[in-house]
Amino acid sequence: MKEESIGLEEVVAIGYGTRRKVNLTGSVASVTSKDLEKRSVTQSSLLLQGKMSGISVRQSSGNPAENNASLLIRGQNTFSGAGNSPLVLVDGIESSIDAVNPGDIESVSILKDAASAAIYGSKAANGVILVQTKKGVTGRPVVSYNAYLGKGSPTMLPEMVNSWEYATALNEASVNSGGNPLYTEDQIQKFKSGADPINYPNFDHMNYVFGSGSGMENKHDLSVRGGTQGTQYLVSAGYFNQQGLIKKNSEDQYNLRLNLDTKLRDNLTFSAKLSGLATNNKRPMAYDGTMGGIIRGAMRNSNAILGVYPDGYYGRNESIHPEADLESKNFIKANGHSFYSNAEMGWNISKDLKLTGQVGYTYGNSENITFRAKYNVTPDYNVSPNYLRNTWSKSNALTMQTFAEYTKSINNHDIHLLGGISGQTYYYKYIMAYRDQFPNNELYEINVGATANGQEGGGASRSRLASYFGRLNYGYMDKYLVEVNFRYDGSSRFPGISRWGLFPSFSAA
Repeated sequence: MKEESIGLEEVVAIGYGTRRKVNLTGSVASVTSKDLEKRSVTQSSLLLQGKMSGISVRQSSGNPAENNASLLIRGQNTFSGAGNSPLVLVDGIESSIDAVNPGDIESVSILKDAASAAIYGSKAANGVILVQTKKGVTGRPVVSYNAYLGKGSPTMLPEMVNSWEYATALNEASVNSGGNPLYTEDQIQKFKSGADPINYPNFDHMNYVFGSGSGMENKHDLSVRGGTQGTQYLVSAGYFNQQGLIKKNSEDQYNLRLNLDTKLRDNLTFSAKLSGLATNNKRPMAYDGTMGGIIRGAMRNSNAILGVYPDGYYGRNESIHPEADLESKNFIKANGHSFYSNAEMGWNISKDLKLTGQVGYTYGNSENITFRAKYNVTPDYNVSPNYLRNTWSKSNALTMQTFAEYTKSINNHDIHLLGGISGQTYYYKYIMAYRDQFPNNELYEINVGATANGQEGGGASRSRLASYFGRLNYGYMDKYLVEVNFRYDGSSRFPGISRWGLFPSFSAA
């Protein structure tokens, strides 16, 4: 946004435009890059934490693949089940806030109530987040570089019962149920003395698992902004690497962005925004096919079971063996690529009338690989067979919208009219394949596995959404304000008799 001021004169983004805060009738919260740049975060969703009222930001995992925060507008009272995430629009096109590099964000506005969000229709039931990215500046190129280095650590780990206390508790439980003690007093003392850590250990499995990774993370952002009176540009690139608290768990993320704004004529402007995101994630896996199985195993194994033996084998528990899983060649890999494009043309037909057309296209593909190796846990027990599961998916969305704005001030009366149409198509497809009994743990291509237990699957979906929307703003002396919004949505996801829905709102101040 070009205008920046303080208090009620501040200009904030709303649906399909901007408005002075003093003229708002709905509930809108906004924050600019001046505040956001003070925070050292690696995900854009975390920028909003503690910055605005009415939005809940929760990060439920420290796993590099799952450390994006979930956003809830108007707090925990949001209904869950069918989905409670707000609609996120980046430069007017539906996207994900974490697809934007934090350093590229100019401002974020949150439409929290129905009066503000109704113009976005059925998708705005849980609120709307409007993200505006930075633009170029007039003048010589300005180069900016930001770096971040950090180290993660567990917020809290459960305090595990030591081995001699565990043995004592088992004895009490056995006696109370009418049985004999499972450990002699001499054995309990051997656990306590630590003189024989192989046969009478006090091994903390949680510390072993969560102490295996470095937890280091680093982020680098480079941007160039410049331009002439007629054309301004921004080019930025970002790299982020995070090592997990558990070894073999890491993520690499790459961002690229190009924003271009140009003035074709005195009354004609054009802007184009292109961005790309690539992610590579790897994590270890338990025998049950999940990374969480390693953590659950570490919590369930007692300190009286040694994690790793000198002979190279692992704890003599054939059902729970987190160390064997962690040291095996099991892995889960997820690679993704996303592309976002947005072109906008603005035509000032007259002093009071402006026409805007916008086209947005997004594309994404991903590959998920799950490989369980064949490996020994004890001399008499191994995990087998090895298997591989591959899933490929791709999606694309095309959005086209056109809207006109009419603004007129007559004496103390201010009128603003907006009306437009929008269309969106969405396509998604996935393919899955499974094979097992690979000849070794190094060849994990899908065509190498045995076909006897092979599985294949897939699916696709396509949907369309057509919309008509409008808004009327009336103000008298900047004191009495009225706003009316509506959106009329038609979705191919519903049968013809109930395909269309009207979403109106009215507010006054």
